[in-house]
Amino acid sequence: MTNVARFKPTCATRQWSSNFATADSADCDISNTPTSIIPKVRAFMVKYFGYLITEGWLHQKALDLGYPPAQTPEDSYNIFSAVPRNVMAAAGVLSYARVRRIKTPQGKYFRCIALACDDPITVGERMSTHPPPEANYKALKEAMGKDGPAHWYRAI
Repeated sequence: MTNVARFKPTCATRQWSSNFATADSADCDISNTPTSIIPKVRAFMVKYFGYLITEGWLHQKALDLGYPPAQTPEDSYNIFSAVPRNVMAAAGVLSYARVRRIKTPQGKYFRCIALACDDPITVGERMSTHPPPEANYKALKEAMGKDGPAHWYRAI
């Protein structure tokens, strides 16, 4: 492994500040930069596996659960944060499901109850990288009034 502290670029002006050189980009040659310190950026499209939450379903479910109709933006926020959690808890998926923002293939934005994610970093959130068997989320499917299996949606 290359020692970063020993690395010095070939620059006309060398001003050092906590191991990073500051110089005019025209005066600096980074051809001798070790590739181990150049950040590698990966474009990764994260997808969530779950069911869409529509505004109509959300407000109807809130009324069914005994919440008063939303009169203010704060009421709408409270309904949005409480109702999906109540539904996930009643369906037994609260321990591994999360509410996430997604974009449909038609370009519309929604929130969804996500049961899995294809991004391995979400393991820390206790989300699986593989969709669960349909039997595990059957109660959620019935509570949401869905007919088919959950789908993969692109995260935003």
